[in-house]
Amino acid sequence: MRIASWLAATAASLFLEARNAQNVSDAAVETDAKRGPMLFMLFMTIDRLPHQDVWKSWMNSAGVGKVKAYVHCKNDCPSVDHSLFQEVNRVHTEYCIDLVNAMNALLHAAVQFPGSHPNDKFIFVSESHIPVKSFSHTFHQLTLSQTSDFCLFPRQEWLVHHSTSGLTYLGVKAHQWVVLSREHGEKASALARANVVNPWGIRIVHNGLLQSSTNLGSNVTMDATKVDGCVDEYWYFNALFGTPPEIGATSKISGLTDVDRLNLKSPEEQGRCDTYVHWIKPGATGRNGPIMHLTNDLLTTPHFSFQDASTTDPRMVHPGAVASMSEESLLAFRDSPFLFARKIDASTVYHNRCESMSQAITRLIVGAGGSSHIDTPRFHFEGEGEWLDNFGDKVDITTVELGRLKIDHSTVKAGNADGEYDCEGGIVVRFSNGVQMKGRLSKSSDKITWANNVVWRKNPRSFRGDGVWYDSQGGVVTIASNPPRTVTIFNSILPQWSGKGTYSGGSISVQFNEGSRLTASLTSGSDKIDWSHGLSWRRA
Repeated sequence: MRIASWLAATAASLFLEARNAQNVSDAAVETDAKRGPMLFMLFMTIDRLPHQDVWKSWMNSAGVGKVKAYVHCKNDCPSVDHSLFQEVNRVHTEYCIDLVNAMNALLHAAVQFPGSHPNDKFIFVSESHIPVKSFSHTFHQLTLSQTSDFCLFPRQEWLVHHSTSGLTYLGVKAHQWVVLSREHGEKASALARANVVNPWGIRIVHNGLLQSSTNLGSNVTMDATKVDGCVDEYWYFNALFGTPPEIGATSKISGLTDVDRLNLKSPEEQGRCDTYVHWIKPGATGRNGPIMHLTNDLLTTPHFSFQDASTTDPRMVHPGAVASMSEESLLAFRDSPFLFARKIDASTVYHNRCESMSQAITRLIVGAGGSSHIDTPRFHFEGEGEWLDNFGDKVDITTVELGRLKIDHSTVKAGNADGEYDCEGGIVVRFSNGVQMKGRLSKSSDKITWANNVVWRKNPRSFRGDGVWYDSQGGVVTIASNPPRTVTIFNSILPQWSGKGTYSGGSISVQFNEGSRLTASLTSGSDKIDWSHGLSWRRA
């Protein structure tokens, strides 16, 4: 078959499938438009969602009937809350080669949710995604239109197919984490089931595999070994919008947010980029677009850095993972035009002694929309518990609210005080006799040195595990003991996992507010707590 005939036949096939998908979409909208628009969150993960608590708070702030979450797990994912994240049937996945299969499994499930609305949106997210806008902001922005949001790479990243007829066709490359409209979600789902072939050498099949030119006949000259990128970066755009011939500088396009004419020569990204991701490869995101602007802003915030990928990713084909960040970094994300950000995972270090990254996101971003039922978290002073002053008398230090503490002296009324603490162990208190004093908690949380050189020490009979911990999901938990036996656990984000109990040596038994009684043992280095239900906490 000559290439021109093959292209024509393929184009006709694409047209018919598109019309069929459109007919399905139109019928659904006509019959089920009674409900309002919804966001369908489509999570891709290997075996866990490290930011699950953040996403739960984000979705719980939505109100009824505005969001539905689905998850595809490559392996078993027992820690995922399946009451909120509906798991779809597991299909084979392989990085870069076959992720479209799982993405379409999520899409197929979501488009079948009862009812439909023309302003519904289908949002692909990964396990390393975090929201950087409140739900109300995100919902309002995405449901204003009936178009899809694609973040297109600069032209240098696109595929080029030189046909034997003399025409050059462009395989437009887009970021994987697209937002599809109701129309495009149903159309892509239909095309995936139809095993459509596109005109430039990638067969659009349900399992998303990249087919070499030999699968398509000797007249097709596309060499699949020269493809720069992954199938998921080409599949959705080229399935929905086709492959434009390189005729002129622009090409008319409809249904794409912020793009009426596709620039076929652009050295910058195009379209609407909802997810921030940093590409290490020079020029992969252009030089003057929103991604580069935010990257430059982030690098000026304290403690922000990307992981060094020079040895693990010498070809620079993976996006850069965030190694560390601070509250100022989160605020830069929040003030940017993006709705989401990645790659931020469980290994990302968050520099703040008072709260975890999950708690900070909940406070600064999830609650930024003004939802009254999102409470400001209460964090607990790391030195909470029973102390001995310089005379050996007992002193109790407790947290009153975020940033505030009180001191109760067992024998001297003038030793009682109210004060403040910061995230670096600093203390400023005013004793009941009017004396104001500054102090500093040691990094090991067992000594307070006051400005007058007086030293208080943690009661040696206190539980060795007193202080601040990270639970198995990365949340901040504070343990404070009251010698000789009682211990209290504070979890300000999930109060149901606060509790009280007893300790003896390095062992504790705790009755949690949600009803469970668990036992745990402290490791010899006092840096890890192993619980009886199999999970572990690590020292903050």
